[in-house]
Amino acid sequence: MYKILTKTEDIPSFFPLTMSFSYDMPETELHSHDCVEIGIILRGSSRHSFNAASRTLAAGDVLIIAPGQKHSFYDTDNFDICNILFHPRELNIPQQDLVKFPGFQDIFNPDSGNFETERHFFHLDNDDFHHIRMLLYLMRKEQKNIGRSGYRSAMLGLFMNFLCHLLRSYHWANEQDVPSCYEQNVETAIRYLKKNYLKPFNLDYLLKISAMSRSNFVRRFHAVAGVSPMQFVIRKRIAHAAGRIASSNVSLSQLAIECGFCDSSHFSKCFRKITGESPRAYRQRMLRHSDREKFWSTREIENPFSVEKLDQA
Repeated sequence: MYKILTKTEDIPSFFPLTMSFSYDMPETELHSHDCVEIGIILRGSSRHSFNAASRTLAAGDVLIIAPGQKHSFYDTDNFDICNILFHPRELNIPQQDLVKFPGFQDIFNPDSGNFETERHFFHLDNDDFHHIRMLLYLMRKEQKNIGRSGYRSAMLGLFMNFLCHLLRSYHWANEQDVPSCYEQNVETAIRYLKKNYLKPFNLDYLLKISAMSRSNFVRRFHAVAGVSPMQFVIRKRIAHAAGRIASSNVSLSQLAIECGFCDSSHFSKCFRKITGESPRAYRQRMLRHSDREKFWSTREIENPFSVEKLDQA
């Protein structure tokens, strides 16, 4: 049984949170901990044994091992891992809105009833993995200040940041079990874009209102809408432009700025890509009132998923 040992001359009272890095870690014997262990694989690969099961681990994988669960690592190859060890009850984690995450109860609540029988595993996408690694670096740097004033507060604050991002990643990694959740988040972003497509495109704001990582949001958005967020906005802007061309004498350069394009050249390129003709040719045809059956009406352009994809703007 491995225990957290943080009671030293520098910090005489027990602090139930610590972390360790193992580089080129060799194989380990079957062992367990008296605390929760979160393992983040940083590099290389290994087989992980748990009860009668085993799994291959690689960079970006996360293991959460409950107290008393016996496990071991074998067939390690350039295997680097960071372990965070803590006692949930003794650490007195400020729950705040973390309790809204199903993963908080599933993984970190010792009173959930499943803590001694379940092991949790998931994989971080590239964005989350990069962010988690930065938080681990800051925690490791702070751990060198053990014994100094403010150490516990700083360490707990970093751990809470780490915990929040980990729970979000755990939630996203299990979204395939509740597809309506991410579909609703994407629909929230789509509703916003339908009302604000003429405003400057702000991907960070879309990530905020949809509560997703960048890579996950773009992937989910494309799965729901059939195009990227930027392509969706461009199609909405072209639909708006087509209506303005047909109903006003506004100059094309002024219309380009009005519709959020950096210049008339970019506007014309996008307009032709979607409608098959330039804005000037479209206006001339509308003025002549000829060949109506071939016109691109605003209703046709309004559906942003029925035409070929644009290149990324």
